Amino acid sequence: MVAFLLHPVDGSTSPASLAGCNSRRSSRMSDAIVQSGGYCGVDLEMNEQVLVDFNRALSETPDTSLEVAATEALKCVLQRSAQSTKKGLFEEIEKASEILVEKYKSSLSLEGACKLFYFNVNRNVDESRWKEAILENGERFAKMTAASRKKIATLGARFIREHATIMVHGYSRVVTEVLLEAWKMKKFNVLVTESRGIDGEDGAGYVAANILSRHNIPCKLILDSAIAYEMEKVDMCLVGAASVVENGGVINKIGTYQLAVVANAFGKPLYVAAESIKFARLYPLNQEDIPSAQNLREIKPCTDLGRTLMDDDEKKISFLSVGSDYTPPSYITLLFTDSGVLTTSAVSDELINLYR
Repeated sequence: MVAFLLHPVDGSTSPASLAGCNSRRSSRMSDAIVQSGGYCGVDLEMNEQVLVDFNRALSETPDTSLEVAATEALKCVLQRSAQSTKKGLFEEIEKASEILVEKYKSSLSLEGACKLFYFNVNRNVDESRWKEAILENGERFAKMTAASRKKIATLGARFIREHATIMVHGYSRVVTEVLLEAWKMKKFNVLVTESRGIDGEDGAGYVAANILSRHNIPCKLILDSAIAYEMEKVDMCLVGAASVVENGGVINKIGTYQLAVVANAFGKPLYVAAESIKFARLYPLNQEDIPSAQNLREIKPCTDLGRTLMDDDEKKISFLSVGSDYTPPSYITLLFTDSGVLTTSAVSDELINLYR
């Protein structure tokens, strides 16, 4: 079994933050792989090659998530491997996984994807043709991961009623996919929270609103502080997740818990859309138990006075904040996943199946 380290998480990664991930070095490596004419065939050191494969997968389409890119990169490790033993092959997968996890420390879902890839490629392996069987398992898992969002969209769209008002929190690829799928059959409107956050995740609601409006879905951008004010108009809330934990609760971008508490107070259902690759063997009891509680980062002031105070040499005011929060299962109505529509109590059983 792979001994991965657990790193802090800061909620779902936004397109803005992804755009800044690639350094000049990564860009040069990507150029090298394009010039070679192949995806998995460049002869580079492991730490460079796995990042080349990852960045290539990430840049192929704008909607490619970190988890999907990670599975594609690990699949390439299998395809390139010259190892003659299973132990050697799995050591390569483990090393490549550690490189990706170290590079993207803020993504708990990427770490989970690497773990699940490791478990899945070693399932039902025919010892007489173990290398081919492991590669087939890896390719199958990568395809399943890439297709999961479409499956969730089909399931989740059924729960959206005609002329409903839906509140979403910031930008989530899978939530957007559900809304676009439902729009093919029904008419509704969406309230999108501004979703202030940290660094590249700041104001992710504008990304969601832009995508929805381009598909002619009526939407209104609201302040995070206006969630309670607007909730009485809402029929349902729909959010994504950076991670789904063992008890059925979710870790997601900061503000998700606030939305859940308000929705519960108004008696509004809260649905979570998340790929099963984001299921994690964690069991937080409170906000301090989630990884991001130990990863405080500076917020960006939105006023001139705020920026002046931040630049104050005496540093009398702290601008540190977490980037994600934990929503307990008691606030969640159902989860839309590629394993089906689940109650929160069913998550632990699904985790057993995923890691069995």
